[in-house]
Amino acid sequence: MMFYTNRRADLIMDNPNDVSWVHGTAIGIARSIDGGAHWKYSGTVKIPYGKPDYTYWAPNIIRDHGMYHMFVTVVLGVFSDWNADREIIHLTSSNLRQWKYIQKLPVASSRVIDPYVLHLDSGLWRLWFKDENDHSYLHSVDSPDLEHWSNDRVAINDRPSEGPIVFRWKRRIWLIADSWDGLSVYRSSDAEHWTSQKEHLLEGAGQLPTDRSNGHHADVVVHGDRAFLYYFVQQEGADAIPGQPQSTHRSVLQVAELFEKDGKLDVDRNAAVHVDLGRGEE
Repeated sequence: MMFYTNRRADLIMDNPNDVSWVHGTAIGIARSIDGGAHWKYSGTVKIPYGKPDYTYWAPNIIRDHGMYHMFVTVVLGVFSDWNADREIIHLTSSNLRQWKYIQKLPVASSRVIDPYVLHLDSGLWRLWFKDENDHSYLHSVDSPDLEHWSNDRVAINDRPSEGPIVFRWKRRIWLIADSWDGLSVYRSSDAEHWTSQKEHLLEGAGQLPTDRSNGHHADVVVHGDRAFLYYFVQQEGADAIPGQPQSTHRSVLQVAELFEKDGKLDVDRNAAVHVDLGRGEE
């Protein structure tokens, strides 16, 4: 199952700077029955929180002791600009279908988005997020039990970014973030001290259809010794639909395989990728 951010790409806006089309959406669901090779739309998540016009972005789902935990961004309505308050909420489910609201994440800022959680070797859970009130730097908070959170602090402040994802692979901890000119990459041995990689991933346009712009807000699925990078692109240039100005708003999800060499990540977005994530849970 894949949980993703929806957009109202076919909403015609009189003002080209109006971003209402990225608001007012539920979290979408896609399903695959062949190990992630092909996906089909499977509805939206019914989140028991907020008002009918609330916006939901960037879900992160983890599993602990048989329970699923979703951390998701909430925008308190539909807005024509980027200046609204945002918050992160926590929900739980035993089956990925019915969700129970637990709490709003207790962080200092009123402009937080894009949560991502990793269980550390110390036993703590760490959640990274973008704090738009602090230069759009990445912050983090810690929890011993996924319920009580503290120690709000800056995690990455060498540049603004969003959409942090954190994962273990090849004996390192990696953090990938959307820096709007491709994906920034950081590596660490302890999730405390990070080394920035000079080269960005997915900078510029790919060559395959519907992959003609920078890669944005990604996730990584590690399966055995392989790692698959899922990301989205906006439709620009050759893949825009003539006569439909809003077609450039259309987003397409892509996948490419990650490779590691000498402590650096790389990806060939133009190469064929054969995905097999194994059999999912019923």
